Amino acid sequence: MRQREEFARRVVEGGSTIRAAAEAFRVSVRTVSKWVARYREAGAEGMLDRSGRPHERRPATPPAVVGRVKALRLERRTMRAIAAETGLGLTTVRRILLRHGMNRL
Repeated sequence: MRQREEFARRVVEGGSTIRAAAEAFRVSVRTVSKWVARYREAGAEGMLDRSGRPHERRPATPPAVVGRVKALRLERRTMRAIAAETGLGLTTVRRILLRHGMNRL
C-alpha cells in the first residue's frame, strides 16, 4: 500500500508524469494510472487493497429461455445460430448447453 501511495503522490503532488513514475518503480503505465485515479478520488484510503470479487451476481437465465436454447440445440442448431435467434450472448448459450451436457453436436 505504501508504494502505491508513493506512486500517486509523485504524480499528483510532485508533478511527475505517469510514465516517469512507472519507469522509476518498474510497473506498467496502466497500473500507475489506475492508482493515481484512486488517489485523486479517495486519497490515501483509495490505496487500500480491494477485493476482485464482483459486487453482485448476474441474474439467472429464465427457465423459459433455457428451454428454448435446449430445444434449438435438439434441432441441431449451432451455438452461434442459437445466440442469434434468442438474442443471448454466445458465451451464455455455451454455458447453458455445457451445464445440460449439450455442448457438442
